[in-house]
Amino acid sequence: MKTAVVYWSGTGNTEAMAHAVAEGMTAAGAEAVLLTPAEVAPGDLNAYAAIAFGCPAMGAEVLEETEFRPMFDACKRSLGGKRVALFGSYGWGDGEWMRTWESDCDSAGVNLVCESVICTETPDDAALEACRALGNSVMPCALVSLGIVMSARLRGGRAGRFRPGRQAAVLIGKQLVQPGIAWAALTLLGAEPLWLSMGVLLAAMPIGTLAYAMSDSCKVAEDDAAAAVIASTLLSLLLMPVLAAFLK
Repeated sequence: MKTAVVYWSGTGNTEAMAHAVAEGMTAAGAEAVLLTPAEVAPGDLNAYAAIAFGCPAMGAEVLEETEFRPMFDACKRSLGGKRVALFGSYGWGDGEWMRTWESDCDSAGVNLVCESVICTETPDDAALEACRALGNSVMPCALVSLGIVMSARLRGGRAGRFRPGRQAAVLIGKQLVQPGIAWAALTLLGAEPLWLSMGVLLAAMPIGTLAYAMSDSCKVAEDDAAAAVIASTLLSLLLMPVLAAFLK
């Protein structure tokens, strides 16, 4: 999934925040692209599912008016269907520029999906961590995204690329063999019943969405990965109660 971080920075403070936001997006499984206002035209942002905009406070607590403001004004009316977040740094005042920016977004119908992140001057570790959390939060639900991808693939007549035999082997290994190995190992180690149950149930959890994100990023077996994630999630609805009853 493609996401973008569009930012303007005069001193490097907001640029550091932008890189942290991109790290959060990448950690959530997205392909994050860093862009400056000069690299963005109104139609360019249509390719991205989620966008974080960053701009520091300038002058009397306003957005940078030469590059960033004209770019944002040209793009904001086309952002209604996207997930958007805001961030930036300031050196004086009380953050009024961000409140004004948020109000402008609300008036334009922009979907702000999380609380904006602001910091004074150079971002410290806490501010950078907040930026990473913002990048993570701006991502849409991974399973919903997987469903959209799967639907598009099936509608496109690509079902023939799925390999049921390979996926069955993955499901058996992940949700039957792996819990069995966990049970045997923890039993041999003399684990207490509570820890034994927790270990087996964790081993039986469905395949994480990161598997699909990595597969999609590397362009290797995307169909197999998507199908395995969804199938293991559905299978866990039946398997987990059975395992819990057995362990009890």
